[in-house]
Amino acid sequence: MPRDPMSPTESGLSQFRKLRAKVMDVDVRRFTADVVTEQGGRDYKDVPIVSSYWHTDGAGVVPVLPAIGSICFVELCSDDTPPIITQFADLPEMVDPQQMEAEAGLAVEASDEEEQQMSYSSTKPKMLQEDWGVVGRLNNFIFLRSSGTIEVGASALCQRTYSQVRGTIRDFAENYELSIPGADLALVTDREEDSSDGNVGTRFHLAVNEDADDEKASVQLDIGKLSDSQLLRLIVSPANIDRKEADTVDEDDMLVDLKIAKDGTTYWKNYEFDLETTRSASLTTGKNYEMDINGSHRMSARNSEEYITGTKRIDADSVKITGSVTLGGGDAQPIVGNAIALMAWFAEVAAGAGVSPPPNVIITHVLA
Repeated sequence: MPRDPMSPTESGLSQFRKLRAKVMDVDVRRFTADVVTEQGGRDYKDVPIVSSYWHTDGAGVVPVLPAIGSICFVELCSDDTPPIITQFADLPEMVDPQQMEAEAGLAVEASDEEEQQMSYSSTKPKMLQEDWGVVGRLNNFIFLRSSGTIEVGASALCQRTYSQVRGTIRDFAENYELSIPGADLALVTDREEDSSDGNVGTRFHLAVNEDADDEKASVQLDIGKLSDSQLLRLIVSPANIDRKEADTVDEDDMLVDLKIAKDGTTYWKNYEFDLETTRSASLTTGKNYEMDINGSHRMSARNSEEYITGTKRIDADSVKITGSVTLGGGDAQPIVGNAIALMAWFAEVAAGAGVSPPPNVIITHVLA
């Protein structure tokens, strides 16, 4: 048999060795580690930690820094170059086969004859054939599933999945925040970090700029448990809403301030109010209704009717009535020429004088 010219005896190279060792210290800046071999207790200082992939042009790298105490393999190359750390060893443990099958979701048949078996699953996650995965020390993870799904997360309650089924993205989180140049969105669960209480408030917050480069937002919407009674608030204040500090808008700068409580109570503050509807509209309230207008009030309609079961009171410096008027249930009568006389008669009646109404005005009902 011909001799191998690259064998250690023919080439003068050392014999390649791969030793199992324990990590004693890690230099996070230089990506090296100090190790001690399990057999012989030999020390190796500043051993380079080889990445599973690294491109010499810096185009990509898959690095891993081990923890102190982890078990690795140190390779002593045959060309006498310095040793390197290439892999890390699993810690085997004896486990019950039935327990392994149950954890994997397989059917378990009771048996007293099966002995414990050696397992190298250790702290590895549940995986199927052709699954790829990376799991961190605190169980944060990245999985490329053989089904085509990608899972990325920090925990079970903080993860995102990408599915090839209908191109679906799903997020699972207790709190969610999204920031883009022109808007901020947040879904918040008001729970203290160490609390497991489910009886806590939730809030949806959205702040939107008019233009993406505006320093402040123009619209803010909050929904959820905003206070003990308030469920919704909408604020419109162009370029006046601080996206970092909520509820900092001066009321005088608000064009719209809408608040809705959980009992249905609604507060609407609007400086320029235009309501337009192309269909019929109705307003119904089971309690009192008040309307305060600092400026003028004008209503234009083809027909207008009011049905009041109680008393209607009008306090005004002057009242102007044109066209025709019906007092009581009689027919409408023109009062253009008698408007002044009618107002004077109202005044006399209010003073307690027993006088007759002006001409062309019919009184069909008189209140006591």
